[in-house]
Amino acid sequence: MKTATLIFFFFFGFAAPVLSQHFSFGFQVIGLSCHLKKSNNRQLFKGKITHNGRVVVNGGVLLTARYHVDSRWGVQVSQALVARDCSGRFLGMSHVGVFGKMNDLRDSPNSVDVSFGPMFFYRQNWALLPGYVNDGLFKISDNRQWMTKFVWYGGMVSWRHRLTEGRYFQLDMLPGIPEIISIGPGMSFQRVAGR
Repeated sequence: MKTATLIFFFFFGFAAPVLSQHFSFGFQVIGLSCHLKKSNNRQLFKGKITHNGRVVVNGGVLLTARYHVDSRWGVQVSQALVARDCSGRFLGMSHVGVFGKMNDLRDSPNSVDVSFGPMFFYRQNWALLPGYVNDGLFKISDNRQWMTKFVWYGGMVSWRHRLTEGRYFQLDMLPGIPEIISIGPGMSFQRVAGR
């Protein structure tokens, strides 16, 4: 868990200046989780908006670093740090994947990007909370402090709107189908060639 976070910050902090216009980075606020089906643990949800716990407010950030091979695709590394997940506990997510753009940003102020690749989730152990029902989604660590889940086929969908050259408003969605969809707005930045 700590290793994935350290790798991301190394790439984010040291590799970024070298990659010049081929590099971009994003910062999103993670704020909303929509549960697609009824949860057995909705009684544990702290920030639920709806009575049945289908919509819950969270608190965290998503950091993304991208290397653009060309105007259509590239490689991305993402790190989510959520101080308050649905149960009010810490959650993290590390993602490495290939992304593709649905249209060229030079022709339109809008684009939709889709990334695909493995994701690793880790959260403080919900089983320590009174009333927790094991739904089999996460594995409990040997020290019983963490719950983890590895997904080979993970991914994210990002809608970006260009505000100025190299600066975009971004809305990211993590489709954890059939369980949950997480949504977060934010900003992304890319150095413009020649500047």
